[in-house]
Amino acid sequence: MCRREESHLAARPSAPYESRQFIAEQCDRLDMPELADTAKLLTSELVTNVVVHTGADPVVAVAVTCGQLVVEVRDEARDLPKDPGDPQAETGESAGGRGLTLVAALAEDWGVRQVPDDGKAIWFALRPDNPPAYAETCDCCDPLCEAVAAQ
Repeated sequence: MCRREESHLAARPSAPYESRQFIAEQCDRLDMPELADTAKLLTSELVTNVVVHTGADPVVAVAVTCGQLVVEVRDEARDLPKDPGDPQAETGESAGGRGLTLVAALAEDWGVRQVPDDGKAIWFALRPDNPPAYAETCDCCDPLCEAVAAQ
């Protein structure tokens, strides 16, 4: 069984800060404090992308499945982000454009999925050194858990 929580944020400048607070609380609650700093950084980058590039209200979801902490940031925009490995993606010379590059570099795994009739979701997974016993199995049908299990 997985554990999942969501936070619905408003598209405002404080959203990245609010997302970091939510992630810190969830990492403590889920007994994965060693993942908090990386999870906060990556979540903040994704939430910033939503606010800056779409103006939509981001939804941050946290789940523990397959022994990993999985964080997803959803928004209503249907346009998928450019893969950071794509030569047409940002070069890093501008002030922004590094969010997905950080996700790709620091996460165990990550992906993007379309949310039917509701935009897109970008998720990343982090694996703790010693996952809590409850974290190893998941028998739910949540799309986030299914996305991770399919990797």
